[in-house]
Amino acid sequence: MTNNRRIDKGQFVMMKGLTIKPNDSVSTKLLKAFIRVLVASILIVLSYLFAIMATMGPEITPAWDGKADYFIRIGWMLLGFALILVALLWLVWPLLHAVYKKLMAKR
Repeated sequence: MTNNRRIDKGQFVMMKGLTIKPNDSVSTKLLKAFIRVLVASILIVLSYLFAIMATMGPEITPAWDGKADYFIRIGWMLLGFALILVALLWLVWPLLHAVYKKLMAKR
């Protein structure tokens, strides 16, 4: 059995319901925007905790003289900062896209 639903490029299947459509009511638009901000905020806080976690505590692998610590800690920090970038892009990209479409429509 095939699924004929079209998935837009750049849209996560789970988050497709959070796209704001022109025929949505004002309350639905506000609710979707609030949920987007909430999810992005949770991701940013989680990534901040990852970055802090990477800098705390004693050696992770004392038997290896801390040689693996560098890669583990840098990996956690990179994961944290990557999550921040993903959350901000996911939150801001639809706004930039809408502004671009409105500017091109006026042209």
